[in-house]
Amino acid sequence: GLVTDPTGAVIANATIVAKNKATGVEYSTVTDQSGYYTFASLPIGTYTVTAEAQGFKKFIRENIVLEVGQRARLDLTLEVGEIAETVIVEAQTPLLSTQDASPGAVVQNRLVSDLPLSMRNWDDLMSLIAGVQGDRYTEEGGATAAGRTGGVNVHGVRSLQNNFILDGVDNNSISTNVQELTTQVVRPSVDSIQEFKIITNPYSAEYGRSPGAAITVTTKSGTNEFHGTAYWFGRNDIFDATSFFLNRAGAKKAKNRQNQFGFNVGGPIVRNHAFFFFDYEGTRIRRGVTRLGNVPLPNERIGDFSAPGYAKIFDRVGDCRAKVPDAFNPDGSFKDNKIPPECIDPVAKRILELVPLPNLPGSGPLRNVFNFLRTPTLIDDTDKFTVRGDWQINANNNVFVRYTFSDRFRYVPGVFGGIIDGTSTSAFGRLFMKGHSAAIGWNRTLGPRVLNEFRIGWGRNGSHGVQDPFGKNTLAEFGILGVRDDPLYSGGLPAIRIQARGGTQTIPAGQGGGLDHLGSPVFLPKFQFTNQFQWWDMMSVTAGAHQFRFGMDVRLPMRNIYLDLPALRGDWTFDGNRTGIGMADFLLGYPSAAQLTNPHVVDARIWMASFFWQDDWKVTPKLTMNLGLRYDFTTWPYEGRDRLTNFDPRTGQRFTAAPFPGFERSTVGKSLVRSDKNNIAPRIGFAYRVTPNTVLRTGYGRFFMLFERAGSEDQLGLNLPWVVNNVVTAPNPNTTANNMRLRTGFNLSLDPSAVDPRNVRLRAVNPEAVIPTVDQWNFGIQRLLPGNIIATIEYVGTKGTHLSVLRNLNQQFFNPDGTPTGIVPYPNLGPIEYRDNMGNSSYHGMEVTVEKRFSRGLGFHGAWTWSKSIDYAMEHLFTGGSGSFLQNAHNIRERRGPSDFDYRHRFVFAYNYELPFGRGRAYLNQGAASHILGGWRISGITVLRTGRPFTIVASANNTAIGGPRGGGMVSALADCLRDGTLPKDQRTVDRWFDTTAYRVPSPPRLGTCGRNTLYGPGLVNFDFALARTFEYFGEGRRLEFRWEMFNAFNTPQFGLPDRNASSGSFGRIGSLAGDPRVMQFALKFYF
Repeated sequence: GLVTDPTGAVIANATIVAKNKATGVEYSTVTDQSGYYTFASLPIGTYTVTAEAQGFKKFIRENIVLEVGQRARLDLTLEVGEIAETVIVEAQTPLLSTQDASPGAVVQNRLVSDLPLSMRNWDDLMSLIAGVQGDRYTEEGGATAAGRTGGVNVHGVRSLQNNFILDGVDNNSISTNVQELTTQVVRPSVDSIQEFKIITNPYSAEYGRSPGAAITVTTKSGTNEFHGTAYWFGRNDIFDATSFFLNRAGAKKAKNRQNQFGFNVGGPIVRNHAFFFFDYEGTRIRRGVTRLGNVPLPNERIGDFSAPGYAKIFDRVGDCRAKVPDAFNPDGSFKDNKIPPECIDPVAKRILELVPLPNLPGSGPLRNVFNFLRTPTLIDDTDKFTVRGDWQINANNNVFVRYTFSDRFRYVPGVFGGIIDGTSTSAFGRLFMKGHSAAIGWNRTLGPRVLNEFRIGWGRNGSHGVQDPFGKNTLAEFGILGVRDDPLYSGGLPAIRIQARGGTQTIPAGQGGGLDHLGSPVFLPKFQFTNQFQWWDMMSVTAGAHQFRFGMDVRLPMRNIYLDLPALRGDWTFDGNRTGIGMADFLLGYPSAAQLTNPHVVDARIWMASFFWQDDWKVTPKLTMNLGLRYDFTTWPYEGRDRLTNFDPRTGQRFTAAPFPGFERSTVGKSLVRSDKNNIAPRIGFAYRVTPNTVLRTGYGRFFMLFERAGSEDQLGLNLPWVVNNVVTAPNPNTTANNMRLRTGFNLSLDPSAVDPRNVRLRAVNPEAVIPTVDQWNFGIQRLLPGNIIATIEYVGTKGTHLSVLRNLNQQFFNPDGTPTGIVPYPNLGPIEYRDNMGNSSYHGMEVTVEKRFSRGLGFHGAWTWSKSIDYAMEHLFTGGSGSFLQNAHNIRERRGPSDFDYRHRFVFAYNYELPFGRGRAYLNQGAASHILGGWRISGITVLRTGRPFTIVASANNTAIGGPRGGGMVSALADCLRDGTLPKDQRTVDRWFDTTAYRVPSPPRLGTCGRNTLYGPGLVNFDFALARTFEYFGEGRRLEFRWEMFNAFNTPQFGLPDRNASSGSFGRIGSLAGDPRVMQFALKFYF
């Protein structure tokens, strides 16, 4: 701030002291010749600021609140007089953001503590901020990221590109596919959080690594007084509502038992110098999950498709024709549309014996849609603790140390459970997850205007996932041949994908994602063990109206040892093209595609280095300019043993880091991708105080995505000759994949020297790839309104360039009319899963925020976002409404459309209100009424948003459009005959859009539908909490009782409809994006 006398003249050499009221620690500085003073770094908290200068009265400003990441300004005017005289001013108004242009908000500790938080983590807090798009954590399958935390889109940036900072150090997980089920290394209890801040456009040059929001969390520290809490939060399904689809099916509500308990304590070790804080929290969850899906009808299991509604079936392969020639009509179709029993594959028959019969009437013309319901129990148990120490060594040095540990076990059952399982996502099954995080910070004052801040961060995750039936059987016991049994992966069945075609349905499909095949997930078992260190140092120098900051941010080493491969137990697809019906293909044992992989462990490593410079220049007392420059460098992932292989599309050759016969030698370094050394990021911002209560802000910044992940899809360590991912597809409907049958098992070689490279998937990255870039800008106005209400209106824009896109570089070419040619670019190779920098994006948004800091019993925060986001491809680990891969890998422009997270409108309102009754309140503050009606508080969160978009696909054409080197990397589109949007009053869960407006292209060719042309249901959610505080336990002690309701009005929150024109449930909604009404009760004791 600036110190002046009553005439406005500056006062040099004034002594300024800031005293932390909780710890008693004092920080002092003096004003320079221009009258400015700066405290470069202060812990968050409430301060008393004192100013003294010869010839002036002593000035004291009380209760200055500093928030996490805040750059506050406090100008002081000293009155002429004796220094023995004192002027005391009570701070009553919140501080406007006058020192930087970055939009964002702080969620105050009072809101963190008092709001009803669904899972008592900070995902609900992130959603309070304007510009943030994403639904909260749920186990329901129709959510944006079911079962995963921390994935939100901010200002059109991909959800895995936010930067999580815990106590000033990196808290971002680095597994290949978010196997930790969170984007953070650790997630401390909300009761250990002092403050939480999101900077949605972090223009300061000290921020980097990721272009999304900077989410800064500060843990609590001890004070001069012993303080703590002990708590229990509990849920029981007897208080909950029944979910929409269970209600509709007449089934009883799912089980829901949740207990969360913990305590924390903090206090002095040495008063005014050393403090400690400890927090523990345990969570035990037993929750029923809805598994609504499809199972074969009794007639379908025996090959009887004679009923009206089934397609005519043929034996185009010919096994059954040769065995039972009398079973066929002259046109080659089966007589009576029935498969003879002697033609049914014995392995298929045994597998179907494990699949339960229908237990619901079902829907659709053949009553085989959504005809099975199960509510198995999910288990999710966590224990975690945080310990922190703070030490004020002397006036010039302070140190803190913090360590957090979490241990989590999670079991998510499939549709059926047991050997048959019935799930395809590796987020299901049994997952064991441990997280460690440590931070050391040392602030040293080197002079009245020089401060150095040093941080060391360490994070480690260990996650190990196995399928539900892991270790329970071998494949040989079921007569499945060709796969070596191994205790590393044995248990359950291969993935068996029976696709909807000709009247039968995808088994089990149904509600939510990740349920589209029999057997267990192809990517289980898996494990990932990550380890990362961060070394960060920043020097702050104040020179007149300038505060310079410069430093470095080095992340070294960063390592991930992982097993993350598909189809260790095998994978079969039955697309129905050999007979005309998907189930008939399976019964005859005719796979259209298959894959098998050998186990291999990768030792992936990277390192990052960044250097930054920032000048916060107080051009005038009203105008602050923020100038910054940052340089970022990161290696592409390399392997500890140099076991990597890449592909150069210009030469058509594969190349490796280590010499290997038959492969070229890398010319671009050991990571096989040329390092991008041109990552210079300018930053600029202006904040102009038009009036004491009005601030204009504008800024611009460039950011780089230093770390990306698209699952294991683009991992170069998963290639020949190190890994054999043998993938075969039938070249036409008259044969099977590699001439394979179910009864004869897999005939796929895993010998790298013998395998045909045309049958092996090749994962590749453009050898000349560059780091994706995001440019961000904003312009806004902030105004302090009567009643200490701050209103902000902001325009925000972002542009993404060189964004990563996955495509099959060896997909066949197409004729001008969209029909496939069967000609591939590289005939000597198989499918090439290629990451390229072909994508771009744009986002424009208007954001309005109204906030009242908690005072006089009331605090609230409201935010409205009106935005539009467009891009070329979805984020590959995001549960979106368009497929991961292109329909036509040679024409990316057909994928341009609304982003999968394009919610046009989103409104959120959070409030906290203490009723004005009882002792110390305005009304009924004496007598019995004060005890009965006093101490009550209400709080809540309201969220309203519009729907997200989705694309109409035709999966039955995937094989034909993918071609001979398809490898499953295609999302075939349907034909759009007209706009299928229905009027609002005609939309139902059974018919969300007009399905007659779309068709499956026949014969197979490129579909005409665009990307994300329809929008799904919106979401309405009201969370409410009623709390009563009992203050009868002595000074500083109180007991709080809470009753909380999530989705208080039990409004159904629907997921996207089935968007597959090849599916029998096309156009129907079968999943939820949020939970039904859930109640929670709590007791919390403060001391």
